[in-house]
Amino acid sequence: MKLNLFRRCLLPVIAAVFCLCGPQAHGQEASADEIAKWRKEAEQGDALAQSTLGICYRDGNGVVKDEKEAVKWFRKAAEQGHAPSQFFLGDCYLNGTGVTKDEVEAVKWYRKAAEVGQAGGMILLGLCYANGTGVTKDEVAAVKWYRKAAEQGNALAQLRLGFCYVNGWGVGTDVAEAVKWYHKAAEQGDPDAQYNLAACFADGAGVVKDESESAKWLCKAAEQGHPDAQFNLGRCYYSGEGVEKDRLVAVKWIRKAAEQGHVTAQNNLASFYDDGEGVVKNEILAYQWFLLASANGNQTAKR
Repeated sequence: MKLNLFRRCLLPVIAAVFCLCGPQAHGQEASADEIAKWRKEAEQGDALAQSTLGICYRDGNGVVKDEKEAVKWFRKAAEQGHAPSQFFLGDCYLNGTGVTKDEVEAVKWYRKAAEVGQAGGMILLGLCYANGTGVTKDEVAAVKWYRKAAEQGNALAQLRLGFCYVNGWGVGTDVAEAVKWYHKAAEQGDPDAQYNLAACFADGAGVVKDESESAKWLCKAAEQGHPDAQFNLGRCYYSGEGVEKDRLVAVKWIRKAAEQGHVTAQNNLASFYDDGEGVVKNEILAYQWFLLASANGNQTAKR
């Protein structure tokens, strides 16, 4: 079975992950007493309190959401050299959150955070170099910053470095080296890395082909809700590649992918209902899934 390596723009993903800090990251609603305490400390110049207060205003946690107020506190902390706030301020400039969008200014603050070893700053600075966002495009520089964060153990950086080695972006193409970095990220639970590692094992790309190992990593990614992994795990169970053939389990995983909008899975699920394969035959459900797949662009369903 040939799997396609999973690729996507990580810019919004990474920004979301690294910005989820402070009380709300742990599902906590900031109390009025906590806000008052942080505000007092922030007004006295405490950088951590300033950053925390900025997060509260950015997220509307314990206060009325106010992105401009968030930027004010991030800036105060960032100007004191608080690396997470430098990252947050860069993100505000990148997305136009509470300030006029300014990609050059975003790069400036990401660089400040990156230069003191903050992983989010390193990765976003790398992405800016990779995409030519606010800076002249430079894939070699991008790899440099991904590598720094990856060597700190950051899974997103390890994944991105793997992409670079697969595609020859800023480095010579080296699929075995890509596998090494995918494996590091996959072991930390990154579902995209788990899926890509599965693809490498399925295809014998950079490793000895091993369908069982491929299915193992597909399962790990699928259980985290990765739609491509769910679909391909379903294919494995359907055909018995790396796992014992089981049409019921195949339908289970293909259904999960279909429910997330995976178009090929939607078409396959329609076929299962049409043929009564792994499910009770149901022409109405078959028609509904064929219609959905067709509406989403599946050419087979249209025929």
